[in-house]
Amino acid sequence: MKLRAPAGCHAASHGGLAVSFAEDGTTDVDDKVALVFIAHGFRPAEAGHGAEVTKSKTGEFSSLPSPKPIIHEIGPDGIEVLSRKELFAFLRAKGVSISLPVTNNELRAAARQSLGS
Repeated sequence: MKLRAPAGCHAASHGGLAVSFAEDGTTDVDDKVALVFIAHGFRPAEAGHGAEVTKSKTGEFSSLPSPKPIIHEIGPDGIEVLSRKELFAFLRAKGVSISLPVTNNELRAAARQSLGS
């Protein structure tokens, strides 16, 4: 999935690997880890999601947040396949606070509840 970096972000890594950025401030990441990046301010780069980017005279990128981040497109069936990290990212994006310790089943129950199912 192609994502746009948040304003001021010039470097990122996931799973110990550096993520490279194109000149327009976008990066391609695996769909499974896109939720993690979205939870940290990245937005889908597709025009249909409303993300915009501008480049200042100093060469820095500035992105405007998408009004419809892809995280909200996950349904109850999608929750069952999310990893623990992805569940935390999903819940964080939904504004749900979690107290540790917590099991994966409790995370999934909180995610389903945030969807109203």
